[in-house]
Amino acid sequence: MFIILSLFISCQSNKKQEADNTSVNISIPNVDNNIEGSASHSLPSSVDKSLDRFFMLNQASRMLPSELYPYHNNGKIYAIYKDLDDDGYSDLIIMAIQAKSWSESNRANLGNIDRLYQQANKRKAYIYTFYQHSGRVILGDVIPMGEYQVFGQFVAYSLAQSDVPFLLVATFPNIEKDEVKATVWKKERRQSLSLFKDKQRDFFISQVNNNELLDIVQIRKGFEEGLGYETFLSWEEWDGSEFVEKASIPLLRSLREYLKQLEIVIYRKDWKYLLSNMVDVNQLNKLKAKGFTEDEIIQKLFKADNDSLYWNFNPRTVNLPEPLENPFSINSHQIYTLSFRVLTDDNGEYFFKASISLTSNPFGDRKFKLIFD
Repeated sequence: MFIILSLFISCQSNKKQEADNTSVNISIPNVDNNIEGSASHSLPSSVDKSLDRFFMLNQASRMLPSELYPYHNNGKIYAIYKDLDDDGYSDLIIMAIQAKSWSESNRANLGNIDRLYQQANKRKAYIYTFYQHSGRVILGDVIPMGEYQVFGQFVAYSLAQSDVPFLLVATFPNIEKDEVKATVWKKERRQSLSLFKDKQRDFFISQVNNNELLDIVQIRKGFEEGLGYETFLSWEEWDGSEFVEKASIPLLRSLREYLKQLEIVIYRKDWKYLLSNMVDVNQLNKLKAKGFTEDEIIQKLFKADNDSLYWNFNPRTVNLPEPLENPFSINSHQIYTLSFRVLTDDNGEYFFKASISLTSNPFGDRKFKLIFD
């Protein structure tokens, strides 16, 4: 479970010479309301007998070298609790930042992209692990992360119903590209992943096939002559031991095929096929439950300049646009609003708008869907 805990540290001009000299006061009214990240789940019941998490964080902070402070966001430490050694007790992972004071390890400051232009000093970063053993907090591994000017995400994603394995992702924004440190933590070892965030490449982590396990979707953009700027999506699924590529699709090419099909369906006024295969099913069922007729549903899908216009004409020509690049913002599932023209047999001319989005699983047969705004 990925938890952000409020840790208010009061300290003198020198952070600490010895652990016992540091005063750490923890005050959190509701831990459950401080959860961030994805795929969180309850710890095994045996963990309920473990050390108090606030106590663990207190002790871990005392054990850091004097030149390091926990990475936090306005007083909320990024703390990850996982049973790393499979002994039934939750252990702790934090990121520690080279700093002279508590305020200098604050993401609110370190996450400001202006630091790149201000030639701000790079700061060393480390991942610290702490284990529970016989009622004590024991220092585990210390993993150097490198030196960075700007700091971003530090989040864990569960890959199974148990605490381990999980995916730990830390991002460090930069002008041309973000550096991504992605590691799969297993019981026996750690495995680094190659993930990228730049002008041509990106990724996001989500459930693709609704199996309650998180998947990685990698995005790669490139120019193709005669087509435009293609966007390739690659789906990587956790198979229990590693991420393996499950499928890959050319997004722009697929969208163009969908629009060609939609153009034919509109020309034929084949609303039965349209409603069965090309629209958001959940939205459609809600409209039907409210008593909307087929004509009213089609009118909501295709908004005309004249709101009272129904499709009581025969199309002679339907012109849908042919996009030259991916119109979607993949991470946010942005809606693509298209405008198109219909010429009729009686020389009428009508203009419509429609909204299209990606489905939750664009690697399946249905990659896109018309939606009702």
